[in-house]
Amino acid sequence: MPAEPKSEFESLLEASPDAILLVDGQGTITRANARCAELFGVTANDLVGRAVETLVPERFRGSHAAVREAFAHRPAVRMMGTRGPMLALRADGTEFPVEISLTPLMGAEAGRTVAIVRDIGERVRLEHALFAAKERAEVTLASIADGVVTTDVTGAVEYLNPVAEQLTGWSSVEARGRPIDTVLAARDETTGKARETIGTAGAGPTGAPPSAGAAMLVRRDGREFSVELSTAPIRGLDGRPVGWVV
Repeated sequence: MPAEPKSEFESLLEASPDAILLVDGQGTITRANARCAELFGVTANDLVGRAVETLVPERFRGSHAAVREAFAHRPAVRMMGTRGPMLALRADGTEFPVEISLTPLMGAEAGRTVAIVRDIGERVRLEHALFAAKERAEVTLASIADGVVTTDVTGAVEYLNPVAEQLTGWSSVEARGRPIDTVLAARDETTGKARETIGTAGAGPTGAPPSAGAAMLVRRDGREFSVELSTAPIRGLDGRPVGWVV
């Protein structure tokens, strides 16, 4: 006999690039698309009829069941894993971080929930790599003999190394978020006029900092130092400035 044509819902389910599960009120998987089967390393038929808790590491199954039961009593569209990655379990025993979007079905399908599962392993690895790179950069800046201040593209201070803290009288924590010209108050040695540290750069990524040169730095306590200032953009992957280093 010829196969029955797929419904529109089934066609959409299979065409989705996301892993999708349908789960009933008892936590049993009733449908799974091909992407979901691929993600968990099994066939879609192998997933159907299983308890959804079998897709999470055993140590989390009790808490997952409690959350699922609470959701069943107050069903609503909900994101899971936004405060921190949840861990899912593949058929081969490997664990991977996921975000899950839950949507309760209505009408004739009431009592079932659509769960969209996203593997966020690459994003988590990138976040860890960026955090490690930032830590290495701050360790490097802390060891430099010159005072170094970094800002975002608008000129709001993000970091002072220890030498900059001594020269300005501001701690890095106190200075964070303040305008650079408040923390690094400088004036022209010749005219005595206030000098903008990043000039038009704070107006946006196309701005250019003033040329390097001598200036009089006014410390937070009013003491003054003759210093040499230089400013350079910190560029993102697209080449546009995402901040400034002074």
